[in-house]
Amino acid sequence: MFKTLQRRLTQVGAVVGTGLLAVALANPAQAATGVTPDPAPAKATTAAVPYEAVGVDTARALSLAEIKSRGLTEYVDLDSYRSTKPVRSNGGGAAPTARNDFAAAPEAASGCWSHDFRSSGTDQLYGTGHADWCGNGTAITYATSTCSGDEASWIPTYKYLSCAVTPGFGVGFNVYDVAAKWDLCALFVPIWGNCTSHGRPASHYRYGPNGEVWLMSQTPA
Repeated sequence: MFKTLQRRLTQVGAVVGTGLLAVALANPAQAATGVTPDPAPAKATTAAVPYEAVGVDTARALSLAEIKSRGLTEYVDLDSYRSTKPVRSNGGGAAPTARNDFAAAPEAASGCWSHDFRSSGTDQLYGTGHADWCGNGTAITYATSTCSGDEASWIPTYKYLSCAVTPGFGVGFNVYDVAAKWDLCALFVPIWGNCTSHGRPASHYRYGPNGEVWLMSQTPA
């Protein structure tokens, strides 16, 4: 229902949106509550390829100037820092198991990376996620993440409601996990401040100490 409403509202704009609002006023429904179950694993792909910008899903290496301006110098080895392009695998089956037993960790050049991604949805209603992390080639040395979202102001029934990020592992481990969930409303009734059609997409990414990005799972709205 959520995706169908999105397509119809996007095609005809505010006129249809107003019509749907009138229908909702005549037949109010109870707002959905709760969260979706954990997303199912994505199909594994073992080949890692250079991560280029694809639409709104982008990952890149931070420059040395950015590292200094963000106050991240304590997390990297500036003498051996190399700006290396991130690589991505399209499934959780290619990702390593989390561990933190690095008593004899090999030396490696340090690096920092940034990843921006979106939830499923449309250009008019979507959630966003962001992660920054640094690694020494073996372990994560710095990790942070955030989430947000947006809706089209010209579609009165579209509403970005909320998001939540659940980080996992990170500093001292060989991977950093970011699980983001969003609450998107395709049929919002402003008079009541109530949503009658929720979409709750979710994305789970895993990041490695050499700039790796693995899409572990993804749930559509």
